Amino acid sequence: MASEVEGARGADKERLSESERGVNTHREGAVFVICVSILLIEMIYACSDNSTVVAELNLTPDHENAVPGEVIVGFRSGLTPHEQESIIKKHGGIFIEREPALDTVLVKVNNLQAYISEITREAAVEYAEPNYIRKLLFTPNDPFWSRQYNLKLINADDAWEYERGKKSIKIAIVDSGIQYDHPDLKANYVRGGYDWVNDDPFPYDDYGHGTHCAGIAAAVTNNRKGIAGIAQVSLMAEKVANAKGYATVWDTSRGIIHAVDEGASIISFSLGKYSPSSTVEKACQYAWDSGCLLVAAAGNDGEDSIACPARYDSVIAVGAIDRHRQRWYKSNHGPELELVAPGVEILSTYTYETGGGYATGSGTSAACPHVAGVAALMWSRCPSLTNRRIRDLLMESAIDLGTPGWDEYYGWGMVNAEVVYSMLCDVIYVPDNYTTIQAAVDAAGPGNIIIVRDGSYTENIDVHTPGLTIRSESGPGNCILHAARPDDHLFEVTAWGVNISGFTVEGATGSHKAGIYLDGVAYCNISGNIIRHNYYGIALNDSFSNIIYNNYFSNTHNAYDNGDNLWNTTRTRLRPPEMNIVGGSFIGGNYWSDYTGEDVDGDGIGDTATPYNIGGGANRDYLPLTVPVLDTGHGTYPSIMGTYEGKLIPSLNLSINRLYTYPCPGTGGHTEFIRIYEGDRLIASGTWNGYRGDWHNITITPTVRLLRGHEYRYIIKTGSYTQVIHRGTSALAGRSGWINCTLFTDANGEVYHDWIPAIKLFLQFLCASPTSSPMFL
Repeated sequence: MASEVEGARGADKERLSESERGVNTHREGAVFVICVSILLIEMIYACSDNSTVVAELNLTPDHENAVPGEVIVGFRSGLTPHEQESIIKKHGGIFIEREPALDTVLVKVNNLQAYISEITREAAVEYAEPNYIRKLLFTPNDPFWSRQYNLKLINADDAWEYERGKKSIKIAIVDSGIQYDHPDLKANYVRGGYDWVNDDPFPYDDYGHGTHCAGIAAAVTNNRKGIAGIAQVSLMAEKVANAKGYATVWDTSRGIIHAVDEGASIISFSLGKYSPSSTVEKACQYAWDSGCLLVAAAGNDGEDSIACPARYDSVIAVGAIDRHRQRWYKSNHGPELELVAPGVEILSTYTYETGGGYATGSGTSAACPHVAGVAALMWSRCPSLTNRRIRDLLMESAIDLGTPGWDEYYGWGMVNAEVVYSMLCDVIYVPDNYTTIQAAVDAAGPGNIIIVRDGSYTENIDVHTPGLTIRSESGPGNCILHAARPDDHLFEVTAWGVNISGFTVEGATGSHKAGIYLDGVAYCNISGNIIRHNYYGIALNDSFSNIIYNNYFSNTHNAYDNGDNLWNTTRTRLRPPEMNIVGGSFIGGNYWSDYTGEDVDGDGIGDTATPYNIGGGANRDYLPLTVPVLDTGHGTYPSIMGTYEGKLIPSLNLSINRLYTYPCPGTGGHTEFIRIYEGDRLIASGTWNGYRGDWHNITITPTVRLLRGHEYRYIIKTGSYTQVIHRGTSALAGRSGWINCTLFTDANGEVYHDWIPAIKLFLQFLCASPTSSPMFL
C-alpha cells in the first residue's frame, strides 16, 4: 500500500515541514479556475490515543427522550380489550399494540401531554406515560470530539442514536483528491475514483482541501483517532484540482460523470466560479437525472451572487455560519441559497506526510460536506427515497435562522441531522410492489407511506390502518382514481391519522356517496386533491380534528361535516406580513366550485361572501381559494403551430422556472420556445430540447421574478400537427383515428369543455407580501 501511495503521489509533491506541525500556520487559498471556495487552514497537533470510551445508560425521565406521539397506558385489571380500546379512542388515541400480561397498551396520540392529562382521569387507568427511550448515550471515543462544535450544532450526535451510515451509500468528493491512507479516512475510503489532473486511478490529495472536506462528511468515527465524521458511509474521490488548487471545467465535468457511473449517491463540491459553464451545468443535470444528490459551496466573497455549480438548479447551494448560528461574513448569499451549515473554524482531517494530520478551516467549503454527510445518514436510513425527496426533507427539517421562512442569507436554515429520527422509511409503491392501491393498503402497517405512480386507477379503497400516508407520485393532474363501484365511497377511511394527497378522485355518484369519506376518525390530513364528479366531494361523519385544505371541489354537493374539523391551515384569516400562504401552487383553504365570492385584493383568498359554509354543521372555510395558479389562459393551443403573444400581470410576487405544455391524448404538441419581456427587455427564455425526457417541460433561464401588479409580455412558439379539435361540436380525423378533445382538466382542477389552455408557468414560490424576499424550493 505504501509503495502504491508513493507512486500515485510522485516525488515532486508539496511537503509540510516538521516545524509547520502543531503551530497556527495559515495557508493562502489559491483561486480555482472552477473553484473559488477555499479553506483558510490552521494546523493543529496530531491525534492521541489516550481517550476512553464513554457509554452509559440514560435513566433520566425526559419527555424529549421519548418516541414522539407514543404513550403507554396501564389499565387496572378486569377490563376487556374492547373496553380498553374504547377508553383509548374516547380521548383521541390510536391503538398500536397490547401487552396482556401487563394490562398495557401502546397508543399513538396527537398531543402527548394533553392526552396523558385527560386519560389518567379515567378510573380504569392506573397510569399513562410517554414511551421513553432507554438508550446508550453514544459519545465517540475520537480524542478531538470535544472540539467538534459543528457536529453538535447540527445534532449529529442525536442522529447517531438511530443511524450512523451504511457503506452502500457513497459520497464522491469532487475536489483536490483525498489522502486515502489517512488513518481517519482509509476505513471508509473505496476505490473507483480517478485523478483527472495526472490521468491515473490514484486520486491522492496533494493540496489538502479535498481531504479536509472528506473528513467532515465521513471520517471514521469511534476509532480512537482524531475526529468523528458525520456518516459512516463510503468515500470516493474525483481529483479535479491540482497541487495549487486549480481545476478546469473539462476535468470537473468528467469527474462528475465518472462519479455517477461509479455509483456515487451524493456528490460534494467545495469548489466554484462565478461565470457559469454550460459543460459543468450539463454534467450536474446528468448526475441529478441519474438519481444523485449534488451539494456545493456558495462561495467565500460575501457577495450577493452564488458561485457555480451551487447556483445550478440541480445542485443544493450551501452557505456558512459560525458556532453561534450567525452567518459567516464572507458567505455568499442570493436567491439560489438553500441551506447553511457550520463553516467557521471547522476541525477535520488534513494532509501530513506520515500518519495523517488535522487542521481547522473556515469557509463555505467546510459547510458543504456537512449537508452531504447528513444526506448520507438520511439515505442510509431510507435507501428507497429519491434524490428529490431527500432534498425536500433537508429543506423541510432545516432549523430556521434569520428572517422567518426562507431568506437569501440563510436559505431555509441550518441543516439538521435530527431529521433521520423522524423520517418515515417504509415506502410501498403502486403498482411496483402491489398492483392495486387496496392491496397496498391491506399490506401496509401503521406509519407506512404508499406512493401511487402516475396513471389511472379504477377501484374503491377502504383504509383501515392508522397513520398511513397515501399520496400520488407527482400530483392530481397525473394520478386519477375512478370509482369501480359508483354506489360506494371511493376512499372510505375508518382509521385515525391517515394522510391522503395528490389525487384526482371521481366517480362516486351514488346517492350520498363521497369521493373521500371519513367515518369516526381524527387527525387525518386531506390535502392537494382534485375531488370532482361525485355526489359528495368529501363527507365527514362523527369525525373531529381532521384538516382539509388545498383541495379543489366540484361535485353535486361539495362537502358534508357534522363534526369539528379544520377546513384550512388556520382558523383565522391573516393579513400581511403574516398572510397564510403555505407555499406551492395553493393558498390556505380550498377551491370551491360553487363559491360565490370574489378575490378583490388579488391575494388568492376570497374577500366577499366568506366564510364558505360546509354543510352538516357549523364548520367554515375561512380561506377559500380563487387564484390557485397562473395560467396564460384561453387562446393558445398546444396542438396548433404558431407564434402567440400575451401579457402576464401577477396578483402576487412570484418566481417562475418552468413552462409546461399541457398534453392531450392524440397530440404531440410542444412549445418550441418561450421569451419573457419586461417592456422591451428580454428577462428570461427557454427552448424545447426535443422529444427527450419530460418534453412537455421547458426550463426557463434564468429563474425570473415577476412582481405583483407589474405587466410582462411573453412570446410563445408552439409546434405540432393539428391533431386535436378544441370544440365539442365536431371531431377531427387524425392519423391515429378520430380525436375529439371535449373535456380537459388543468393542474388547478379547472375543467374545460371546449378549449384547452396551452401552457402553465410553474411557480417556484409565492411570496407572503409584495415586499417579501424570494424563496427557492
